[in-house]
Amino acid sequence: MPTAVREQITVVCTDMSANYHEIVRPFLPQAPLVVDKWHVLKMLSECLETVRKEIRETLSDSQRRSLMHDRYLLLKRPHDLSERDTLILEAWLANFSRLEAAYRLF
Repeated sequence: MPTAVREQITVVCTDMSANYHEIVRPFLPQAPLVVDKWHVLKMLSECLETVRKEIRETLSDSQRRSLMHDRYLLLKRPHDLSERDTLILEAWLANFSRLEAAYRLF
């Protein structure tokens, strides 16, 4: 790639792999590296799921089944939740502070 073209690149969007960062940095030192939103959200949802599974192990059978079925509520955007869904989600978050902390970060 010609130097003039490289100098016009102001930002590089990539995933979280250090390999990409190591390859791009020597060729585009002036361009900040930005991690794309998809990879960030994917990592956050995996962390949220890990916390949910850890909590699930401490629950009774009926609570465990309920949390399994309510899993999708954790992944929905708040404005997409029905009033009933919001009440269910808020009950889970009120009872499990680690789940609430992970959810609020998401």
